[in-house]
This record gives sequence, C-alpha cells and structure tokens, in this order.
Amino acid sequence: MVGGLGETVVEGLAVPAHLFVRSGKLIGRQFLLGEPVTLGRSPDNVIHLDDQKVSRHHARIEGGDGRYFIEDLGSSNGTTVNGQLINQKTALQIGDQIAIGSTLFELMN
Repeated sequence: MVGGLGETVVEGLAVPAHLFVRSGKLIGRQFLLGEPVTLGRSPDNVIHLDDQKVSRHHARIEGGDGRYFIEDLGSSNGTTVNGQLINQKTALQIGDQIAIGSTLFELMN
C-alpha cells in the first residue's frame, strides 16, 4: 500500500524512500533516506561522490512524513532535478531524477 509522497506503508509502518544510482561510479547502489542526507566530494558526507565536478558539500536531501526536499548548497556546477537546474529548496517525488556531477540518482520507494 502506498502512503503519502515518497512513502510506502507496510503493515501500518512507514518505509522511507531511497536513492538508486542510475549512472556514475556508484551505479546500482541504494541509499535509504531518513535523517538529512548530505551529498558531496568530502568523505564526511552521507553519500560521498568521488568526482571533481562535485563540490565538497554539494547538496542536502531532508524530509519526513513521506515528503522529501533537495537543496543545492551553493555548489559550483549545480544540481538538477529532472533536467532542471535548481536554485532553491525543491520538493521531490517518487521517480524524480537527480543529477550531481556524473552521478544520476532516482528517488524510489
């Protein structure tokens, strides 16, 4: 059964969405969303992207109650959602594709 945006309900429990890597060095990996997730070239990010096109602290995904938002953290090369460069906190939906450097993610439940 599907709950709210970005959320699947399994026997009354909300299951967080995840990011699936469609292309890039981490292809095939999945990252569960829950607490705020930072993405960037620095190893202290939740998702470490070893890519010179990615800023040290490039973007952050946060949310709760089945709603997720992405924000570019002032990166040099930008973050795109479904091919559109974002410049403010942007709501995500299941199926959205997020490009950061050479990595393409898809938001899945």
